[in-house]
Amino acid sequence: MTARAFCADADLRYESSRHSFVPGEGFGLSDDYRLAHLPLVDPSHPKIIASVPGKDYVRGYYATPRYALAAHVPTETLNASAVYRALDADLRSRAVARKIAWATQERRRDVLHATIAGPVDAQGADGYSRAGNAWLARTGNAAIRLGGPFVGNRNHGRVYLPVYPETRGGTDMYADLQRAIGARASGFYAIGLWHLADDLNADEAASLLRLGRDRHGPPDEVVRRNLQRCGHGVAADKRCEGEADLGDRRGGAGGVRRERSQRRT
Repeated sequence: MTARAFCADADLRYESSRHSFVPGEGFGLSDDYRLAHLPLVDPSHPKIIASVPGKDYVRGYYATPRYALAAHVPTETLNASAVYRALDADLRSRAVARKIAWATQERRRDVLHATIAGPVDAQGADGYSRAGNAWLARTGNAAIRLGGPFVGNRNHGRVYLPVYPETRGGTDMYADLQRAIGARASGFYAIGLWHLADDLNADEAASLLRLGRDRHGPPDEVVRRNLQRCGHGVAADKRCEGEADLGDRRGGAGGVRRERSQRRT
């Protein structure tokens, strides 16, 4: 059997999107995180930005439902990985651990995902469903490897595990899926796994930076993913009212059911 190949950093946008930590400086929660994610981490936090003129959501809720195509990553899959368990234990031992919203991570255990395309309205989601199911029937589901941890240059407050999709004939299969559904190629498919509950001081920021350096590179486990269309708003609240499978976890094409959520990812 031919070994699977996967995207490398040079194929994706992680390096160009990585935050540059400055030695001796702290790490503050960014406005976009305080607007979109902090209300779901701690609804009473004094640094929440409740709303912004021109945006159609308030305190983490969209006024109208949004949808996204996402790759679901079960917590059980992560916990089965010795590499991930070691990473989690390492993180819990560092200074930054006191600023991690661990309860939020537990609430999100059923909705961990990497967004492939979106957000779109219900009509756009129907198009994603049809084109995505046709893609799955043609290609089968794509495998991924996970790297990390990763801190980006936006959404300061989220710590990600970057996704490295399978390649076939040199083609990034998630980019191939994006083309098939008419979405732009993003080169970025990270899983928002950990959320900060407050700004980091210099020592805490340094411990997070060292964690990234110590654990950079994908684990050795290769896992197939379940592609979903999911309501854009399941990241911090597992009451996902909108989840529609585009394929089963063996990679076959599956049926689609239409539901929705108003929570922000």
